[in-house]
Amino acid sequence: MINERIRTIKFLIITADISAMLVAYIAAFFIRKYTMEVGLRYIMNFSNYGLLAMTAILFVIIYDIIDLANNEKITFYITRKRNNAFQLSSVLFLFISLYLYFARSLIQSRLFLVLFFILLNIFLVITKMYVIPWLAKFIGMHIDKRILLVGAPADNVMSEFNTSGFTLNPFFSQKIVKAIKYTNDFSILPKTIKADNINWVIFSYDPAHNKFLSQGVKFCEEMGISSSIVLKTIFPDTESIMDIEKINDISLLSFSPKISHKISLAVKYLLDRIIALSLLPFLAVLSIPVILLMKIESEGPILFKQKRLGFGGKLFTMYKFRTMYANAENYKKNLKDYNKNKVLFKLKNDPRVTRIGKLLRRYSIDEIPQFINVLRGEMSIIGPRPHLYDEYSEYEFWHIRRLSMKPGIACLWQAMGRSDIDFDEGVKMDLFYIDNWSLLFDFKLAIKLIPSIISGKGAY
Repeated sequence: MINERIRTIKFLIITADISAMLVAYIAAFFIRKYTMEVGLRYIMNFSNYGLLAMTAILFVIIYDIIDLANNEKITFYITRKRNNAFQLSSVLFLFISLYLYFARSLIQSRLFLVLFFILLNIFLVITKMYVIPWLAKFIGMHIDKRILLVGAPADNVMSEFNTSGFTLNPFFSQKIVKAIKYTNDFSILPKTIKADNINWVIFSYDPAHNKFLSQGVKFCEEMGISSSIVLKTIFPDTESIMDIEKINDISLLSFSPKISHKISLAVKYLLDRIIALSLLPFLAVLSIPVILLMKIESEGPILFKQKRLGFGGKLFTMYKFRTMYANAENYKKNLKDYNKNKVLFKLKNDPRVTRIGKLLRRYSIDEIPQFINVLRGEMSIIGPRPHLYDEYSEYEFWHIRRLSMKPGIACLWQAMGRSDIDFDEGVKMDLFYIDNWSLLFDFKLAIKLIPSIISGKGAY
């Protein structure tokens, strides 16, 4: 039932956003056209502006599908707790600017774009704050729920439901009528449901009262009212995302790592390849003097290839510009006593590194060939750095979770101190990145990495 309502609300939101965008677009078009001199009005015609409108509609649809992939994001449309109108309009305006630049569009009026941006924000705010909530209520998506909580009142999860202002679901105007404890007398449940006109019962899980719980769910089913069990009370210590999945007729309670935003990750990896592809000409030109200097200083291949651990521990071949003398790996065992890092092999003054190699490492230029790995889908531009299989054997169990995301060319470590960071501290940063990842986080981290790479601090 809830999933069907979610799909309906999503359709409403996307339709409303497209409508707001079209109204703003048409209004800006006609305002600009009829404020021009008569002799210049021919510039404003739908043959020039129609394709941009269609492209903008497609963008809004894609943006909303991605933005609403997480059902929690729907909440504010109904509760009016927050408003992302400016976010959508800004991203759309950026997209239009890029479209006009790359498409060499015939659109000539900059004032039209300014008017469109202002009107779009106005119409989006009106739509999201008033129109969508009213429509949801009008078509029966907004339902009043009278809730009975069953479980220990001291339970942390149950107390969250009783907190004022807490929103159980964006489609419901809920009121927690009563909370009762589990008892050996089951009759208290039917009596309470009838006396207080309850239409939704929420149970906490208590293994000592499995029989009461089972009878309660069955009774609610017979009464034709909704019942739910708080999953967090079954596994209170897990931080994974819990979800109910169905394979044929078998229902499964699934636990997924927090980094499971499948649509957002798909966008991340698509953007990785687009960015990598667009940077290739510049990186190819930058690589020419690097290759020449490498060849002048020492013999050996241009690229250093090494097996690294990728997503889920899968091995892949990672590429780097060679920064060491040929056969440097053969001398690694002789230097192990000088290594102070408990897992990674890192020497501040490694005698195997060439002079040009030190320069390449300092400014992360040696990582440029890893854009090949990005294009091959083995790496991301930003993500936890890939480790060697030998280093994996030194992992503690909690370290392994860093492999739950595709490795990156750059990571949070580099912004916070690079090789000077202790390994355990670095893994904690990787896990923080995984747990808090978003496209916006990637963007902020990319900005923060620029001064770190330019300064070269902590790189060796």
